[in-house]
Amino acid sequence: MTRYQSRVPLRIAGADVSVPWPIAFAGLFFFATFSRAVLISVLPLEAHSLLGDAQAVSVLYFGAASVGVATTISVPVLLHRLGAGITFYLGTLGMLVSIVLLGSGTPLLFAAGLVMHFVSIAAMDVPLNAYILEVTPRRELMRFEPLRILYTVFAFAVGPWLGVYLQTRVDPTLPFVLGGVAALLSVFYFRWLGLHTVALRQDSTRPVNPLRHVRRFTVQPRMRLAWVLAAARASWWMTFVIYTPIYAKVSGLGELAGAATVSIGTAWVLSVTWWGRLGRRYGLRRLLTSGFVATAAISMLVGLCAGWPWAALTLLVWNALAATALDGAGNVPFMRAVRPFERAEMTGVYLTYRDIAQLGAPGLFAMLLAVFPLSSVFFAAGSWMLGAAFLSRYIPRRM
Repeated sequence: MTRYQSRVPLRIAGADVSVPWPIAFAGLFFFATFSRAVLISVLPLEAHSLLGDAQAVSVLYFGAASVGVATTISVPVLLHRLGAGITFYLGTLGMLVSIVLLGSGTPLLFAAGLVMHFVSIAAMDVPLNAYILEVTPRRELMRFEPLRILYTVFAFAVGPWLGVYLQTRVDPTLPFVLGGVAALLSVFYFRWLGLHTVALRQDSTRPVNPLRHVRRFTVQPRMRLAWVLAAARASWWMTFVIYTPIYAKVSGLGELAGAATVSIGTAWVLSVTWWGRLGRRYGLRRLLTSGFVATAAISMLVGLCAGWPWAALTLLVWNALAATALDGAGNVPFMRAVRPFERAEMTGVYLTYRDIAQLGAPGLFAMLLAVFPLSSVFFAAGSWMLGAAFLSRYIPRRM
């Protein structure tokens, strides 16, 4: 497969059809994402049922994410030694094993499955993001990134509600089965695209010490800024997907109301192409600053309205719309900053923003919830989003 082919062949009903390469490539992210999207609201509810309260859930997520941070940094070692394709296959296998453990119904196996779940997500996503940088020209990144996010939002718009509905109304095991099927389909789609034949450009003589990659990453100001902003955005979404279902459950509205809120909120990401156009027209700095300020303000309103559950859930839906402005930029600040021959290494370090989100948000909330009510998580989320809005003014004007 040549770099960034304009069209790829697809056989439909026995006829050869050409599909634009960006659309075909972005489709891979639907299957890879749906394998976890269908479980994203099931898992915190399952953890809450097994452990008994929101603080215990926070501690569990904090512990599982702690392992995920170290793993994500180490994934580039696998890329060097095994190749991106094999690393992706191993991540998919780990995802299947984690789904089995998560569906076991026992606290200890569930905890082990959650750890493996985070590890597998890193092993799948690091090579996929490295492939983006390998096959997509820099000038096309601002166009491709909203398209990739658009495909992933289809998974997140359907998955959370569908998973909880299947678990509560049909069969408790069905969300886990569906997640496993989606993971397997991502492998078949990966091979259909021919990505397993693409070699990532990298310096084979370079040491693969993950700590060296971290040092190299942190001395670059633009990389640090991209990471901090991405971590703030991901931390807010982590708060939304974990604590919205729990809030709906403990407030008496029920699991399906919380899952529906998550699905509707993530469905707003369908607007990313529009946000992307605004970013190209007015600049990423204005887009991100406005998005962070709006998300912070509404988050704090959610905390103030926590005593009125339907009002709070309605605000959370609009809160998610404000957050999608941040997704319109996606990972472009990082992609514009990374050098070609450091892509695999720097991608592994950069993607730790998700692990830090999975680690930092529950860790902070485990402490807050020991003293304050559940509404405190929304005040905290609004606070760090205000901090990110301040930092956004350091984004270069030319972006």
